[in-house]
Amino acid sequence: MFAALVLRAMAQEQDEKGTERVSPRDQGVARRLGLQPDSPALAAAERYLVLEGYIRPSSSECKDGPFIITEFGWKDLGYQPSAGGMRRRPWWKRMLGV
Repeated sequence: MFAALVLRAMAQEQDEKGTERVSPRDQGVARRLGLQPDSPALAAAERYLVLEGYIRPSSSECKDGPFIITEFGWKDLGYQPSAGGMRRRPWWKRMLGV
């Protein structure tokens, strides 16, 4: 449950900054969750999100971030791929699981 909150905070921070890369331990993400960037809870959520495929390191040599939210992660947040990038699915499709 906490990892889902971290993923949502990452997406919000990414949107606010206008970038594709953000880390769960970013100052803005931690602030949104009321935590410090060096919180063990954020580190645990980061490991879980990487293991489950919701986020991935932005480059192969930079394992500790920043991270990119994967297509799987965006779909979990209620977005779907479109010609213009990821778009939020209509509320009724999210409610019905379509």
